[in-house]
Amino acid sequence: MDEFIIKTEKGVKLTFHSRRFNSDGWLSSYLVSGEAPGFRGDIEVENLPYGNSPVAFFKQIAEAWSGWKGEKGWGAMEGEFNLSATCDSLGHITFIAELNPNGYPPCWSANLSLVVDAGQLKELSNSAKVFFNESV
Repeated sequence: MDEFIIKTEKGVKLTFHSRRFNSDGWLSSYLVSGEAPGFRGDIEVENLPYGNSPVAFFKQIAEAWSGWKGEKGWGAMEGEFNLSATCDSLGHITFIAELNPNGYPPCWSANLSLVVDAGQLKELSNSAKVFFNESV
């Protein structure tokens, strides 16, 4: 799978793409593109071998599809990309994607809010596992 996409009916989309592998076959980095009406931003995310990809995050959320309290989150080791998720009592999951390409001023950063239905979580979890080439 070349892309992993989370999208909403309101035109907000988060696309994981452009994977780069090292000589050992490890996914060393990938790009994340955030899109919303009037906005597009791209960042490169390092997938360090001693860090965690977001696969476990998506799996944990998919397993809790009926809801949870508080916020669940994941972040890239270098801080350039963070994801959090909350749910409401109606079966809606709100993802907040924080894109911060370098973290040092002057720079840009963006937060995207994506609302999906709980019924989409299993598919998102499976797509993440395939994109990140993991068998979690």
